Amino acid sequence: MDNNSYYEIDISGSELLIISFTSQGKTIRDVQSYDFFNFLENKFSYASRYFYLDIHRSCYHKGIQDKSTNIPETVDYLKHKVKKYKQVIFIGLSSGGYASLLYGSLVGVSHVIAFYPQTILRSPNINEQYRDISKYINDTTNYHLYGDLSKTNAIDCHHISHCERIAHHANVYLIKKPYINLKYMRDNGELYTILNNIIENP
Repeated sequence: MDNNSYYEIDISGSELLIISFTSQGKTIRDVQSYDFFNFLENKFSYASRYFYLDIHRSCYHKGIQDKSTNIPETVDYLKHKVKKYKQVIFIGLSSGGYASLLYGSLVGVSHVIAFYPQTILRSPNINEQYRDISKYINDTTNYHLYGDLSKTNAIDCHHISHCERIAHHANVYLIKKPYINLKYMRDNGELYTILNNIIENP
């Protein structure tokens, strides 16, 4: 992982591509790391796996460093990358969930998995056209949303209302959980089951 904005692993002959959009969280010493990297490496090494960082911390509105500078350019880049794959899954949490939903919709991927995603942004200095992604939800992608009921403040960017406002679509599946701890879900096998069930039953 010698690049600070993306890491792409192509597996020869694989028909499955999983793309992870990293959230804006930080790890020790203020260094950002790729979400789901070790999990996908350990459990789904047979799949091609791409990981992207949002170094601008703009919910990917300013593109992916060295690849794109805005949302339309990122869509074009991703469309080129995914076209050879039979099954494509975008995954992310929080702002990475927003990116998975937005780009998954615009690219038209098979599945999106989003954990407590933002679906309308309150951040300044973003492209207003994409502030509210509800209008971009399509009829062909399957959206799997995991909402966190422990966030009781309605203005919290992880409040369940972000999921509920797009859950009326027939192809949006909302799972409400009392509390989401992805490390626990990884360790108890739930995260593997979620992803494997989608892969095995597309």
